[in-house]
Amino acid sequence: MTKEEDALRSEVCSAVARLLREERESQVLSMSEVAGRAGISQQMVSYVERGMRVPTIDTFFRLAQAMGLNPVTLLAKTAAPDLGLRSRYRRRAGGHGLIPITN
Repeated sequence: MTKEEDALRSEVCSAVARLLREERESQVLSMSEVAGRAGISQQMVSYVERGMRVPTIDTFFRLAQAMGLNPVTLLAKTAAPDLGLRSRYRRRAGGHGLIPITN
């Protein structure tokens, strides 16, 4: 993984963590409630929300569904224009890897 790809991965993971926490808090749910509904530990919810662990797709889907959210829609929010992720990177020629756009 290139430095640029690693930076993008980090940004996406941070965005996922922030979105999950914001969604949980907007529904006034405790980490314990979400963990119980998702069938994972409260500690894992905490790690994911703080960006200390990257959830597997399965865990992400469980967390989203535990809050009554569509996981695909929630994931799509991480690439929203306000995060700037789409505009700061582009694919390398041939479609392999990402490079930052410097204007």
